[in-house]
Amino acid sequence: IDTLGLKAKDADAVKFLDSAEQLQTSDLDPNCRRPASWPEYAKHITRLDEKVSRFNADTTGIDVNRSEGKVMILATLHDTTPVPTKSRWVWASCSDFATAQALKRH
Repeated sequence: IDTLGLKAKDADAVKFLDSAEQLQTSDLDPNCRRPASWPEYAKHITRLDEKVSRFNADTTGIDVNRSEGKVMILATLHDTTPVPTKSRWVWASCSDFATAQALKRH
């Protein structure tokens, strides 16, 4: 199943990608409006809250962007995340290993 927005012949995206030496703009469906990555991804992974930012069974986004236990992704096109205009380092130290492990798990 082609969920990448390719103009795959006979709807066989794997065969199409295997036979292509290089993808051209003409290989992509200009009518495809699916995002190459989840539009809120950068905000999601940089938000400091009680939720896990990334995990293997993530079902966020359309099929091509999801990772619900997939072992291998054959081909995806992804947007890059812009470089932040500023950053902040947070240093944490603990007096012993047990406290550091507890902090890591919290």
